[in-house]
Amino acid sequence: MKKLGVIILAVTFILTGCGNSEKAKLQDEIQSLEKEQKILKEENKKLKNQSEKLDDKIKEAEEKINQSMSDRKTKDDKADETENEKDTSTGDSNKEDS
Repeated sequence: MKKLGVIILAVTFILTGCGNSEKAKLQDEIQSLEKEQKILKEENKKLKNQSEKLDDKIKEAEEKINQSMSDRKTKDDKADETENEKDTSTGDSNKEDS
């Protein structure tokens, strides 16, 4: 009976000791996970800012392309008008010669 009591006490102390070290390990792991989470949040924020900057650059590039396209169209329209005016004026002078 005494042996059984001693065994129970020994097992209790051993399990209690294991539980404390396990608790410390879990607390350390929680702290390291919290640090990692903080780092990942900062990285996420940086990536979002970078994404916004790239979106702005894309919009600026699209606006430049659209502007250059409209400038070309305007130049082409003016060139067509000039050609039409030349054709009309030469056509009128040919009629007068006849």
